Amino acid sequence: MPMTMEERLAHAKAALKAYFEAKDEPRWDWPEIYYDTDASDLIADLLHLQKHLGHDVDNTLMRAEMHFEAEQAEYKGGAI
Repeated sequence: MPMTMEERLAHAKAALKAYFEAKDEPRWDWPEIYYDTDASDLIADLLHLQKHLGHDVDNTLMRAEMHFEAEQAEYKGGAI
């Protein structure tokens, strides 16, 4: 069964919170002090991991964008 948009958002928020905690940055207070650079840092570190594992970063970005766009289209009338 596919995840709902609300479930996707909950997972993303939990991942971002865990990322802050792993970096010992307990400044998590959603959404009051959240900045888009916070997510950018996590994305950049995931791309470093992809490269380290021998994966093509451009391909990873392309697939992520395709996945994102498909989900946005699916939930066009929904939460986001």
